[in-house]
Amino acid sequence: MEKIIEGKIEYNNEKYGFYYINNILTLIPDNALEDVWESIFSTLKERTVDTELLLEGITSSGHRIMFINVKLVKQSGGLYKAFVPAYIIGKTNMMKPLPVIDNFNSIVFYGKCIDNFLNPQKTLSLEDFDTKDKKIKLKKILNKNIEIENDIFNMGINYSLKCSEKNINTPLIVKSFLEIKFKDEKNVKEIVKYYRKVGELFKFLYSRKYIRFTEIKLTSKGKVRDGKEIKDILNTFDFYYYLPDEDKIDLPEEKNCIKYEQIKDYLGNIYLTVNKESIYKNYYNLNQEEQRKITINKYANISSAFESWFDENFPKFKSDTNENYKMLKNKVLDFIKKCIDEEVEDENKEILSWFKHDINNMEGSLKEQIKYALNLFEGCIKNAKNNVVKQYNIEYSSEEELNEKIANTFKETRNKIAHGNLKDEILFSDMDVVAYSIVERLVKCLALYKSKVDIDTIKEILDDRF
Repeated sequence: MEKIIEGKIEYNNEKYGFYYINNILTLIPDNALEDVWESIFSTLKERTVDTELLLEGITSSGHRIMFINVKLVKQSGGLYKAFVPAYIIGKTNMMKPLPVIDNFNSIVFYGKCIDNFLNPQKTLSLEDFDTKDKKIKLKKILNKNIEIENDIFNMGINYSLKCSEKNINTPLIVKSFLEIKFKDEKNVKEIVKYYRKVGELFKFLYSRKYIRFTEIKLTSKGKVRDGKEIKDILNTFDFYYYLPDEDKIDLPEEKNCIKYEQIKDYLGNIYLTVNKESIYKNYYNLNQEEQRKITINKYANISSAFESWFDENFPKFKSDTNENYKMLKNKVLDFIKKCIDEEVEDENKEILSWFKHDINNMEGSLKEQIKYALNLFEGCIKNAKNNVVKQYNIEYSSEEELNEKIANTFKETRNKIAHGNLKDEILFSDMDVVAYSIVERLVKCLALYKSKVDIDTIKEILDDRF
């Protein structure tokens, strides 16, 4: 169902009526409101994005609303239109003045992605069901506080008893959540950053390009007069964020997602690690259908992801594993430094500096890195590797020969793609598919390894997912 919100807003000291539908915001000058109200639907497909403008208004229902990161496009008749990436709307209109959309104390996420991750049904204990008293007792409710960058992350489960006609066979409603309690109050732009960071965490856990939360709540502290007394209150807001192609977004099957119990001791590390800007993240699948396909772009993306995560773990891989290489590399770097010091022309100095930078970052070939990772995570990916090799009937005489095949095949195919020698319509060989699948699993291993997850847990996660 289309979400429609209308109301009043002010922009550049002028008053406008606003109309929001399907993520498109339209501002209509008050003096032209009736003339244009019925003609605003002709160009609703326009999509523009900006990261600066915040527009705050009041809905016709009396709620305060703020449209986030919009870029207004001027139309004829004094109208403006804008694509709306996100907005925040107040949940109460019973106070005067209305609560300001700012100074947030917490954000709470709900959704199937969190339910699958926490598995709240495990808190139920059927043996404790008492038919006489019509009560259901629960096991210990999960309520784990984790401190990350001075904020408190709470993975928890709410429950409520309901006896209504709609829930006649479900007297107990169990709902999981992720709440972040901020050390310091946060503004709107900071809230968007938190949303994106939590999104990155769950994208990694599910290997999905987009993650949909069914509800996101914000809270801020306020005061209200009750007679002669001033009382503290908690203001509540809803946060909405646009996701493209929502009908195509899905989650993997429940058994294929990483579970809280598996990573509860590493959750903070994983959250910080997957949110590093240096990491290449454009390798997740959109949905189950895309997950079953391998394309030219996906092959290139998984290669970039592997190299990114490998460099994050082993920035001096070749130097640390080969003393002769380290010695030769240092000699070359010393020689380039000497050339820079002796060079007079600034342009030549700059070229030599670039060359020095490239040599300094040269730490082994893609093939060498894959073989090293295969050996490092041999136990973790053993079952996953055997499954895919058996599926495609790959013949080999030893693990060493198989690892050589995997690393060499992936390197050669990636190089063909990089040089434009492969087209989308060319079918991949069975060995190409095997190499891709195993490198994809190595990416997950490297990410978890960087997050200090122990080898046994990495193996458990890989066995569950693959």
